[in-house]
Amino acid sequence: MKRKFADYQKHKSIEKCIYKNIRVDNEKFHGNISLVDILKVKKVWILERKNGDKDCILDKGYKYLEVLPDNSNYVITGIYDDKCNIVEWYIDIVKEISEENGRIYFDDLYLDIILIHNREIDIADEDELEIALKEKDITEEDYKLVLKTKEEILAHLVQNYDRLKAFTDKYLEILLKK
Repeated sequence: MKRKFADYQKHKSIEKCIYKNIRVDNEKFHGNISLVDILKVKKVWILERKNGDKDCILDKGYKYLEVLPDNSNYVITGIYDDKCNIVEWYIDIVKEISEENGRIYFDDLYLDIILIHNREIDIADEDELEIALKEKDITEEDYKLVLKTKEEILAHLVQNYDRLKAFTDKYLEILLKK
């Protein structure tokens, strides 16, 4: 299992960033929403998609908005470019979301779902999930949790694209003003 922190303090390619977090408790959402505003990078990340398109997902001026819902097994990271246009949502399937020494973290269960701005969906790291199970880095129960969570996310993701975009755009705007 990989422990990831919402503040990106030790990210290998981010040299300088500003981190903000808010706690949200309303009728639609309970959890934390964090923003990492990237000021300087050690390395720009460009991904080549399965369809041949290329998208930058990490550069100076980019913003990572993390949605960390209470009592859930996923974390959504909205990746925005330097003009605040959504590039993709990267959804980590996680065992838990918690806090350590005031820092929010999640225990990543390897499998990721990526929803690209053009509404294409990609599943990433299925091979890592299988290796983690084989090497007993995760339990059979964790593995079943990943598969169940994946199916739940896929069942709702495309039909709720506009709601997801409106939600993450709203909180990006709120956190940029904070």
